[in-house]
Amino acid sequence: MKIKDKSFYRLNAFSNTFFRYPVSILFFLFLSLYVIRGNRLNYYSFHQGPIWAFTIGGVLTAVSQTLYEKLYLGKQFARIILHLIAILFTLAYYYFFLRHYPDFSWFIMMRFDALLAASIVAFIWIPTIKKSSLSFDLAFTVAFKSFFSSLLYSVILVIGFFIIFGTYTFLIAELDYVIFADLATIIFCLFAPICFLSYVPDYNLSEGNVSDQPDGPLTVPKLLRFLVSYIIIPLLTVYTLILMLYIVPNLAGEFWIDNLLEPLLISYAVIGFLTLFISHTFDTLSTKYFKSIFPKVFLVIASFQTLASIIKTQEVGLTPGRYYVILFGVFSIISSLLYSFSIRKKYLVPVLFIVLTTLSSIPPIDAVTVGLNSQIRSVESVLEKNNMLENDRVISNKNISTEDQKKIIEGLRYIEDYDALDRISWLPEDFAYYGDQFETVFGFDRFQSQYDEPSTVDGALNPPYTSLQLNTNRSTPLDISSSNQLVIIPFSYDQYVQPIIQTTPLQIEDISYNLLVTVEEDNFQIDLTTNRDENIISHNLSFMLEENYKFYDTIQDLPLTDLTFTEENDQAITTVIIENIEILDKESYSGSLYLLIDLKD
Repeated sequence: MKIKDKSFYRLNAFSNTFFRYPVSILFFLFLSLYVIRGNRLNYYSFHQGPIWAFTIGGVLTAVSQTLYEKLYLGKQFARIILHLIAILFTLAYYYFFLRHYPDFSWFIMMRFDALLAASIVAFIWIPTIKKSSLSFDLAFTVAFKSFFSSLLYSVILVIGFFIIFGTYTFLIAELDYVIFADLATIIFCLFAPICFLSYVPDYNLSEGNVSDQPDGPLTVPKLLRFLVSYIIIPLLTVYTLILMLYIVPNLAGEFWIDNLLEPLLISYAVIGFLTLFISHTFDTLSTKYFKSIFPKVFLVIASFQTLASIIKTQEVGLTPGRYYVILFGVFSIISSLLYSFSIRKKYLVPVLFIVLTTLSSIPPIDAVTVGLNSQIRSVESVLEKNNMLENDRVISNKNISTEDQKKIIEGLRYIEDYDALDRISWLPEDFAYYGDQFETVFGFDRFQSQYDEPSTVDGALNPPYTSLQLNTNRSTPLDISSSNQLVIIPFSYDQYVQPIIQTTPLQIEDISYNLLVTVEEDNFQIDLTTNRDENIISHNLSFMLEENYKFYDTIQDLPLTDLTFTEENDQAITTVIIENIEILDKESYSGSLYLLIDLKD
C-alpha cells in the first residue's frame, strides 16, 4: 500500500470511528472532561468513582457496537437497545459499587480491573462467533497491534506537545503547569481510545477480503513476527526452564511451604497466553515448537502451583490476591488442556476467561468478598481458640502464643487494607488498626513480633526492623549550659548507594574544626577533628546497628535517658541524643540526632 493511499485509508478509518462508536467516544469525552476538572481540585475533594464508570461505559458500548455489527447489522433498533443496555449496566455499576467510595479503594480497583478485562476480551471475541472464519488468535493479534500503535502515537504526541509548551514557557511566557496534565489527559483519555478503535476493522468488510493485502487490517506486522519468534519465545522458554528447575527438585517439601512461585503465576500466565495467541497467527520454526510444547509444560506448572495455593489457603485463609491466583490457575489448567489435547475447542478459552473474570467481580462470590470473609473467619477462629470472643466482643489476652498474635495482626491488617473493618461486628465502632486501641482491645502490641518471621498471610519475608524515636509527649529539660556547640545531624545509609563521609565545618571560640559523620553498613561514627585532620574525639554509635543492642528489632518511643550517649577523653566530651532512627536489617538506616560538644580547657 502506497504512503498516500495508506494515509487516506488511516484518515478515513479514523473519521469512520466517530460513526461506528459515537456513544463510546462520548463516554471517553466525559472521562477527559472529568479528569481535567479533577486536575484543578484538591485530591481529597475529587471523587474518583466517575473515572471508572466512564471507562467501563466506553468499553461496554464498544462491545455493544461489536455485537451489533456481528449479529444485528442493519437493524438500528437493535443497535439502540444494545447501547441502552450498556449504559444502564454502567449506571448500575456506578450506583451500587462506586458512589460510596470517593477515594482510592482496593475494593473498587479489583472489581474494576476484572470487569475491564472481561469487557476487552469480549470485545475481541465477539467477531469470532457464529461460524466465523476469523479465529480468536487473529482477532486478538489485531487488537494487540491496534493497542501498541495507538500507544505509540499517543506517547509521541505527548512528548511533542510537552516540548512545544515547555519551550514556550522557557522562552516567552510562563504557562500554568496544569496545562501539561490537561494535554496528557486529552491524549490518553480521548485520542488514544479513538485511535485504538480506528485500527479495529469492520470484520464484515475485512474478513476474507483484505486480509491478504500486504498492509491490510488483518495482517501481522513483520516486526511483531520477529519479536515473537526470535526474542519473546526464546526468553519465555528460558524462563519456563528456570521455573521447572525450581519446581521439580522441591516437590518433596519446600515447594508446598514457601510458595515463592505464587506471585509470578498470574503475570507468567498472561505473558504465556498472549504469546500463544499471537504465535497461532503465523508459522515459523520457533512458533511451531512453542505451540506444541508450551501448553503441556504450562499445564504442569499451573497444576502444581494451583494445588500449592489451595493448600496454603487451608493454613492461612483465602486472600483476594490468592483468590485470583487460584482463579487464574483454574483458567490456565483448562486452557492448557484445550490447547494440548483438543485444539479444535480452543475457541472456548476466551469464553472461559470472560465467565471466570466476570464471576470474580459479582458479590457474594467476588474476590474481595470471599477473601475478606475468609480472613474474618480466620481471625475469629484464633480468637475463639484462645477464648477471646464472648457475647460478640473481644476479651483482651496478652498471653496467647506469638503465632496466634501474628495471625490476628496479619488478618486484621489485610482487612484494614481493604477498608473493611466495619464489617466485623465484634470490633468497637471507633476501632482503628493503626491507632492506639489495638493493644487495649487485644491485650498485645501489634508491633511486638511483626518483623520476626515471614508474614503468616502473604508469605513475604520481612527483615528485622527497628524504629526508635524520642518521646515528645511530655516536656523534657535539656541542660546545654556547659556545651560549646549544639549540632543537629541528619544521617542516612542505603546499601545501594555509595556511602560518603559527611563533613561539616565548625567554629568554636574562633577556632575552626571539622565534624565528620561516617555512615556505613557496620560503622556509624562521629569524629571531631582540627583543620589539620588531628582527631580530637571519636564517638562510635555502631552498637545501635548490632543485634545484641537491647532495642534492636523494636518499634517504640523512648525517654531521653535511653537515647542519650556520652563519650569523653582528655580533650572533649560529646553527648549524642538520638531524635529518631530507623534500621532495616543490613539494608539501610536513617534518622537524625543532636550532638553537644564540650571542649576541655
